[in-house]
Amino acid sequence: MASKKLCVVGAGVIGLSTAVNLIECIPNVTVTLIADKLSPGTTGDGAAGITGPRPLSFGHTNEPMQRQWFEDTYRHFESLMKSESADTCGVQYLSGYYLSEDKPSLPWLDLMYNVQLMSDKDLNKLYPGHRYGLFFTMITCDSRRYLPWLLKRFEQNGGQVIQKHLENINELAGQYDVVINCTGIGARHFVGDNTIQPARGQAIRVHAPWIKHFTLCMRESGPQIVIVPGVDDVYLGGTFDVGNWSKEMDEKDKQTIYEDCCQLVPSLRKATWKFDWVGLRPLRPVVRVEKEIMKIGRSYMKVVHNYGHGAKGVCYSWGSAKQATQLVKEILSEQLPNSRL
Repeated sequence: MASKKLCVVGAGVIGLSTAVNLIECIPNVTVTLIADKLSPGTTGDGAAGITGPRPLSFGHTNEPMQRQWFEDTYRHFESLMKSESADTCGVQYLSGYYLSEDKPSLPWLDLMYNVQLMSDKDLNKLYPGHRYGLFFTMITCDSRRYLPWLLKRFEQNGGQVIQKHLENINELAGQYDVVINCTGIGARHFVGDNTIQPARGQAIRVHAPWIKHFTLCMRESGPQIVIVPGVDDVYLGGTFDVGNWSKEMDEKDKQTIYEDCCQLVPSLRKATWKFDWVGLRPLRPVVRVEKEIMKIGRSYMKVVHNYGHGAKGVCYSWGSAKQATQLVKEILSEQLPNSRL
């Protein structure tokens, strides 16, 4: 029996997670990964790597489904934490503080460790002026280590990588049994999805090895303040500017991020700047994880979509990749319509 040919388009955290799941979970397939950018040039490389609970941002995406994606991804990272690969793939346990103006109501705290509501005494000592706070331990994932590790895992399993730009999915017509679309913001052109829009993110990476805890501050009056020490540096963020297509570093945003973070953790003024990051997160009213038979000219193509995760690509990546893999299994057995018309 001839092997089935699968093609994943996109090499961010969603594309690589999907490619690895496909090649490891579906027998008798060849998997090709096509992307114009590889790590460290993807949007995912700029992520803070937070896998802890945050307010739901996809009002029209099924909440139990989001829970499943999150839990599957978290269990995956837990397994990596217990493996010999933990140091190379960039995952670590990290404790810290979640601050908010209202009493915290976070989903899926049951998956975290050491969850404690901060007392007024502790808040006044550590973060004066803040009304509510939580302390907990979560797993973080440093994407600049994790994505190369995923790519290597994919190639060691026989996956093929082609680095080139594809403007439209029509360019792949007739070449593969199933195309898996993980193009993120590129889906606007790749499959003509006008519902997707950028949520522009900007962040700073600094050298501050004395920072051992994360600090997340949710505010109604301004952007979130995000301080997350990674394996190699500390992430300072950030912005979530919906509809902004600019990939240029904004000096005003940079100064705001820096001052906000230093107000929370004053010792960051002694940190050494490493680099700035700007990326366009793919925001969609509903995360798109679904199968489709697309008509292209006089023929048909089997497609599975997996994109539109906004700022939650890392924390939903493995779970949505597992679902996409199941959809590929299903669509492989489906018959195409008669294309001889």
